Amino acid sequence: MILIDANVFMYAAGRQSPQRAPCQAYLRSLVEPETNPVCTDAEVLREFLYRYKALGVQEVGFGLVDAITRLSVPVLSIAEADVIEARRLMERFEDLSARDVVHLGVMQQHGIERILSYDRGLDRVGWAVREEP
Repeated sequence: MILIDANVFMYAAGRQSPQRAPCQAYLRSLVEPETNPVCTDAEVLREFLYRYKALGVQEVGFGLVDAITRLSVPVLSIAEADVIEARRLMERFEDLSARDVVHLGVMQQHGIERILSYDRGLDRVGWAVREEP
């Protein structure tokens, strides 16, 4: 199982960049049955709504939430245990964002060791394997 970080969806939906095509190709591959099992978490969806509302283009956030639904990507809830684990991780990895440690907390609680992300700060977490599309 691999957890997909928000930046993969955002690059796929965003302006032209070196990351855009690989992210789009990866997300297109999710409709193929032999694809590795994937998931994301509710923090990713919250990030879409927050970020694009702040930019005044909330329709883009709505579109990303809808795309995850269309792709049938499972969305893991964020439970109290995930946040408690995130708090512990934040003490250890002070330079990671609150969003990143929440993702890691969810991953730890669900036994997920891989994350698809462009966030290189995650490389410092010994048990989490960061991959790029």
